[in-house]
Amino acid sequence: MKQHHSIFPPAASLACALILMLAACTSDALDELPPAGTAPDARPLTITVSDGGMYATGQTRAQERGYRTVFTEGDRIGLYVVKDGTLEVENLCLTLQGGKWTLPAGTSQLLYSPDRSYHAYYPYRDDRDLIGGVSPGDKDFFKTVVNYWLVETDQSTYAQYTASDLMTAGGSTTGTGNTIHLSFAMKHRMPLAV
Repeated sequence: MKQHHSIFPPAASLACALILMLAACTSDALDELPPAGTAPDARPLTITVSDGGMYATGQTRAQERGYRTVFTEGDRIGLYVVKDGTLEVENLCLTLQGGKWTLPAGTSQLLYSPDRSYHAYYPYRDDRDLIGGVSPGDKDFFKTVVNYWLVETDQSTYAQYTASDLMTAGGSTTGTGNTIHLSFAMKHRMPLAV
């Protein structure tokens, strides 16, 4: 009986097959994969923020309609991410740059997973009082932040007014496939006096 021997040993054949399979993947396809160690259902997020009006407290029938906040280049929001009742991300600053909400330099990509909830507030404060000031298990995530938010008595300039105009929102997601869209309809939490 005659035997035919392959010119490639089995290990070399396997290595060639792996190289061919990797070459078939484009670099774009590799970029879409979530980082190692993340949940298999994690997807990249795109974020939008809008003015959702006044926060409904049930204490008044008045509605504010004429003073809408428009977010502009350089505005900053604070972001919180909760998983299993525990803060995973706390007071992360996102900045509106080039029409997109961007993460701070050096921060890894923000990923969506259905077992997480997302919460944001505006204007961003790099403030130690906000650390531990949120309530992940409460219906009103920002209840304590609202109670302790410093409101300036002099709001005669735009900067002074916006610094006092706390807005909060829980995130809602849409989309399927590789990218999920996360949107925040910010509600004004402070009374408005004109």
